[in-house]
Amino acid sequence: MPNAFSPNNDGLNDKFVTPGWFIRDYKLTIYNRWGEKLYESNSIYDNWDGSYEGKIVENEAYVYIIETMGIDLIKRNYKGNVTVVR
Repeated sequence: MPNAFSPNNDGLNDKFVTPGWFIRDYKLTIYNRWGEKLYESNSIYDNWDGSYEGKIVENEAYVYIIETMGIDLIKRNYKGNVTVVR
């Protein structure tokens, strides 16, 4: 997983993109340091653009949780931090 991205519209690393292959079910949730949910998606093709309520978030680390089920029907969960750098 990427550990940082820069949503500054320069065309380089503007979104938090999560890789995955052979995924049947997918859920990505992003939280700030106070546990407030900033973003949620059920599609691996939707990538977080670093915004919340229409504004780019502050430079800091955010927690992500990814819940998946592969085509092999095995559930996998990933947790980590991603830093927004503008």
